[in-house]
Amino acid sequence: LMYADRANLKNFLKFLKRLSKLIGRCMLVLDRAGWHRSQKAIQYAESLGIILYFLPPYSPELNPIEQLWKWIKLNVTYRLHLDMDDLKCAIRRFVNGCNFYVDTVQFMD
Repeated sequence: LMYADRANLKNFLKFLKRLSKLIGRCMLVLDRAGWHRSQKAIQYAESLGIILYFLPPYSPELNPIEQLWKWIKLNVTYRLHLDMDDLKCAIRRFVNGCNFYVDTVQFMD
């Protein structure tokens, strides 16, 4: 949905707004980063019809994105990129080349 130079409350609120416009009402599964749990973020998400569902603390095994981060670090992040556009292209190539499916239902039981 978007690229951001920092993971912070300001960019998370922008993300929520874009998500709301694209998808509408939904549930978003999140880790417990401070900007995810701030009262401002929670209230804003609620006003957009987005339910925030927080994973238990210290539970990377419940968060399927952690495996993707590991692959991205090995294949994209630990490489030299000329600029941000080059990095974005590398990420797109990596994601488009992936052949994976995560059954998120198993993580919600």
